[in-house]
Amino acid sequence: MFKKGFVLFLFFVFGALISFAQEYVKQPNNYTCAPTTSYNLIKRFCPECSTSVRDLAKMQKTSFMGTSLYNLCSGLDEYFVSQGKNVKIKYFGRFNVFKYKVNPRVDFNLIKNCLRYKGLVIISIGMYDENPDGSLVRRWGHVVNVVSVKNNVITVFDPDDRENKFTDWEVNRHNNVVLIGGNKSSQRIKPSGYYFVDKGLQHLVKDKKIIIDGLILVWMLDYI
Repeated sequence: MFKKGFVLFLFFVFGALISFAQEYVKQPNNYTCAPTTSYNLIKRFCPECSTSVRDLAKMQKTSFMGTSLYNLCSGLDEYFVSQGKNVKIKYFGRFNVFKYKVNPRVDFNLIKNCLRYKGLVIISIGMYDENPDGSLVRRWGHVVNVVSVKNNVITVFDPDDRENKFTDWEVNRHNNVVLIGGNKSSQRIKPSGYYFVDKGLQHLVKDKKIIIDGLILVWMLDYI
């Protein structure tokens, strides 16, 4: 009887995980990670809401160069307003996201606290090359949906993962890191501590330093 009950329990848990994974979609091409993560976030908050990655790409002004973080935030904001949903969007990170930016510092605890209070998180990562002097220059970026976090491991849904599965990122803080500007800037950013993704992104890039350089936290206030 115990064995039968345990098997049924495992079947239920496995089925729930499959159902959870199927709620997410992968990006249709290599420049739509932002509208895809936005779609996945919307469907987690509001399964009955009607939209598509293509519609969100238009709303977020996605081009062949990708989507700016400001347009990602403002597009999400605009969509939820159009649906009569009361949301709060905050950005923490090193880029100028105007009215959504709260602080340039990326704090690992922000992710934990947001999830604890029924919020959802989109992580922005940068792919950096290392210069001879040890400084790092950003080449391009990517965004993913956070599923859960435990200790220094973040479970994410990466829309660029062709196998369409969850991935565990091992994240560690590195201090005294010097970054060189953003995508178009050559300005040196003063030394600081940043979270590096040390394991879990082998499918995406093999020869770059991967840094979490931004967090987008979203709460649907009706749920808090």
